[in-house]
Amino acid sequence: MKISKSLRLTLLITLSYFLLFTHQGIAGSHSLPHPVTITILPCADIVSTYKKFYPLAVFLQNETGSKVVIKVPKDWEELYHLISRGETDFVYQPPHVYVKLEKYYKKNDILTTLSLRGERQHHALLIVRSDSNISKVEDLHGKSLLFGSEFSTIKTVAGKALLQRHGINYEKDLLEYRYGGSCDEIALNVYLKAADAGFVCDHVSNNLSSSPDKNWPIPSNGLRVIAETEESPTWIFSVVKSADASAVSSVVRALLSLHGTQNHQALLKDIESWGFAPILESDLLILRKKFL
Repeated sequence: MKISKSLRLTLLITLSYFLLFTHQGIAGSHSLPHPVTITILPCADIVSTYKKFYPLAVFLQNETGSKVVIKVPKDWEELYHLISRGETDFVYQPPHVYVKLEKYYKKNDILTTLSLRGERQHHALLIVRSDSNISKVEDLHGKSLLFGSEFSTIKTVAGKALLQRHGINYEKDLLEYRYGGSCDEIALNVYLKAADAGFVCDHVSNNLSSSPDKNWPIPSNGLRVIAETEESPTWIFSVVKSADASAVSSVVRALLSLHGTQNHQALLKDIESWGFAPILESDLLILRKKFL
């Protein structure tokens, strides 16, 4: 029998947590709370997303005493299936996705992630090679472009809005457009001339200077920014209506305890965040106005 990629990933995740609990010891396992399931929308491919968030899942497991299962949907249909059937307790998603699915979530205990700068807003950068003859958005006519994943608010939804404001129809005016993966992958593809331009998150600006991070795969000053999207609220961690109240309380409390200035810097850097905070009603109003 052929096993699908999605099923293989589920088996891998289940095995990972089985081994973790076995390592901690079998004694007392009968008293463990009901497992907590967190659905995380992919910013890159499914496996990379799982690797990025695995340390967070282990942290939550240690803090709450509950087994934590990560699910990464491959598309909108699978995401809707998980939420509408109550097969997940929490969803970590870009803001425009939250707005579309808000009716399935509890009104309370909504968290927003803080950017690496500790802010509630972020945006995307439109980048090209430093030696490119593209100097403004209008120059993208007849060029190839990389968006973020189809789930991305700032690298895709806001990116398309930026093009539209400059008179470019991405479906008609570009030579080619594709949905890319992580910011590193998009930037590398632009540098290697696999695409003329691409959208990356604003935190990448630190690597576009003369002193990039040691893991940055591109020579210093190899890329430049020609435009920025509008600011948008950061990612949202929401609670599905069917989630157990005690699990919600323990998970939310654990997330709020994470701070980039304490012992969680590596964990938070993996998920490109400074921590979590309760969402502001003003941010929700902005989201509804933008995306409804």
